[in-house]
Amino acid sequence: MTEFTGDLVELSRTVSHALRHDPGAYGIALDTEGWVDVDELLAGIGRRKKSLAGATEQQLHDILATSEKTRFEIRGREVRARYGHSIAEKIEHAPIDDPPLLLFHGTARRNEASILEKGLLPNGRQYVHLSGDRALAEKVGRRHGDPIVFVIDTSIARSHGIRFFVVDDDVYLADSIPASALTLEATD
Repeated sequence: MTEFTGDLVELSRTVSHALRHDPGAYGIALDTEGWVDVDELLAGIGRRKKSLAGATEQQLHDILATSEKTRFEIRGREVRARYGHSIAEKIEHAPIDDPPLLLFHGTARRNEASILEKGLLPNGRQYVHLSGDRALAEKVGRRHGDPIVFVIDTSIARSHGIRFFVVDDDVYLADSIPASALTLEATD
């Protein structure tokens, strides 16, 4: 067996890329919910990146245990990305009936006018990413520049037929959010 010579950060980034953006480049196929066999994923990653050949399922568990972001999950012998997909085939999630009344979306100030006009759109991803935590939304916004935070009134969005999906305790998804459901909140 080939010995793993990469590091866990590189492995985590590569797993995210394979599961979220380009599974075909690793010779893997995701099912309709985004799941793939762990061994298939690791073999595909090893073929594409020799420094990651020999990575193990235990190392995937180590990444999950030490990462502040839960971008992927393992169920039995399968693994999937929870959110952030940009692949053409839409990943299916079960909608939730009762999202929190308020959710949050952080972005850069340069996006303000467009969002106030058009609402929140996925822009190259499959879903709009929302947070149940205002501070987390602001942190996400900081990654993109001068941050702003939009507050989403889910009852207004739902009255427009918007469905919400929950990925974990802090990440929610929606196909889009109409501008009428948004309020711009001041940031620190």
